[in-house]
Amino acid sequence: MMRKFIAAILFSIFYSFSGYAFFEKDIRVLTMQNGLADNTVLCIHKDMDGFMWFGTDNGLSRYDGKNIKNFGSDGLYMKVSSIHETGNNLLWLNVSGQLFCFDRRMEHFVSINENGKFTGVQDELCLFYLGNMLKRRDNILNQH
Repeated sequence: MMRKFIAAILFSIFYSFSGYAFFEKDIRVLTMQNGLADNTVLCIHKDMDGFMWFGTDNGLSRYDGKNIKNFGSDGLYMKVSSIHETGNNLLWLNVSGQLFCFDRRMEHFVSINENGKFTGVQDELCLFYLGNMLKRRDNILNQH
């Protein structure tokens, strides 16, 4: 009986400290009021440099821990549903079922021809990603 009592006390002490430690974390809620492109976030990616990227219903947002910077294509509605990073500082985005490439260092979108040939980039990993993304899209369409 005494062992159960001691175990219950130890459990409650441990539980209270672990809950307290959670609330010690610096948690920030990011919204359009803070500068996020949209309040609907469809995907999140942390890049190699530690930046947080948010794919939203209205474009791509980058958060550096302090500030938010938004990126979009001129006059194009961008619903970013997935983000994939390759080792050459490129982010590959699924935007409404189409593939977009974003250069993290230059902070601009890189052109891709409609026939799948890259005009500004050559990268086998990106071709692999494009193939997988299209296969997933086709599988989803075939299921419905």
